Amino acid sequence: MKREFTQGRREYWSKKYLSKIMISKDGESAEAAKLMAVMGLGVKCGQTVEAEITREDEVIAYDAMREFFENNF
Repeated sequence: MKREFTQGRREYWSKKYLSKIMISKDGESAEAAKLMAVMGLGVKCGQTVEAEITREDEVIAYDAMREFFENNF
């Protein structure tokens, strides 16, 4: 289930879902909803990351995350 936003501004993709999305690289983790924390992981194109998605809309959130990574990295 997607959250509804009526603020009229574009939301970071991970904030649209109820699921908690954690991204890990080299033993460090960051919550995907916290853009600066994700940037702090220093992930570069071609590097491998792991993701853990939990809660009720995890399948939908996974599909969105996969699409985002495929189109942007």
